[in-house]
Amino acid sequence: MKKIIVSILLVVSFSSCVTSKIHKDLQSKYDGVLSEKQALEEENINLNAELEETKSKLSDAEERLKLLKEESDISKTKLAALQKDYDAIKESYTLLTTNSNSRIAKNASKNLELLQSLEESRAALEKENALLKNKEKKIAELEYLMQERENRLSQMKKSISDALLGFKGKGLTVEQRNGKVYVSLENRLLFPSGSWVVNPQGKEAINDLASVLKNQNDINIVIEGHTDADNFRSNGAIEDNWDLSVKRSTAIVKLITSTKGIDPTKITAAGRSKYIPVATNKTKDGKAKNRRIEVIIEPDLSEIQDMLNSF
Repeated sequence: MKKIIVSILLVVSFSSCVTSKIHKDLQSKYDGVLSEKQALEEENINLNAELEETKSKLSDAEERLKLLKEESDISKTKLAALQKDYDAIKESYTLLTTNSNSRIAKNASKNLELLQSLEESRAALEKENALLKNKEKKIAELEYLMQERENRLSQMKKSISDALLGFKGKGLTVEQRNGKVYVSLENRLLFPSGSWVVNPQGKEAINDLASVLKNQNDINIVIEGHTDADNFRSNGAIEDNWDLSVKRSTAIVKLITSTKGIDPTKITAAGRSKYIPVATNKTKDGKAKNRRIEVIIEPDLSEIQDMLNSF
C-alpha cells in the first residue's frame, strides 16, 4: 500500500512538472505571436498610410497627365494652324520670288542708274564735306588772327598810354575802339592859335608817341586834322579850315616820320576840317575839343583780307 501511495505521488509530481513546462512553452509562443501581431498591425498601419500617399500621388499624376493631354491637343491644333500658315506663306513666297525675278530683270538698268546717281551724290557730299572742313579751319585761323589783333591793339594802347602819361590832363586821350587805337591831341597841346607849327610841348608828345610806333610792325597810321566850326581868318598862307586841318596833319606826319624806324609808306595825312566834331561848337570848351589831331593806328589787315578773299 505504501508503495502504491509513493508511486501515485511520484506520478502526480511528474505530471505537475510536465504541465508547468508546457505552460511556459505555450506562454512563450503566445507572447511571440502577440508581439508579431502588434508588429503586423503597425506595418499594416504604415502600409495603409503609404497606400493613401500613393493614391494621392497617383491622383495628382492622373490630373497632370490630363492637363498634359489637353496642352498636347492645343499644341497639335496650333501646330496644324502654323503648318497651314507656313504652307500659305511658302506658296506666296514662291509666287513673289517668281514675280520679283521678273521685275528685277526689267528694272536692272534703272537700278544701275540709281546706283550711279547715288555714287555721284556721295562723291559730291564728300567733296562738300572736305570744303566745309577746310572752311572751318580757315574760320578758326581767322578768329585766331582777329583775337591776336585785338590783343596787340590792347598792348599797343597800354604802351602809348604809358609813354604819354606825362601829358594826361593836357588835352590827350587814348582809346581803343572799332579795331583801332585812337590818340587824340587837342591843338592847345600842339600848336599856337591859328598856326600849324608844332610847339616844344607838342614835339615832346609826338616824339614820345613815335618812340612807341617805331617798334610796331605791320601797322597803318592815319593823321587827321580837325578844326572847330569857326571860319578861319586867312592870313594869306591858307584859305580856310580845310587848309588849316591839312597843314596841321601834315606837320605831325613830318614830325613822326623824322623818327628813325617809322615807315612813311604806312602813314597818311588827312584834313577833315570842321565836319567831324566830338563836342558842341557852341561853347568854348566844346570848340577846344573839336580842334584836335587824331592819330589813328590800325594793324595791317592784308593777311586777314587775303583770308577773307579765299572763302
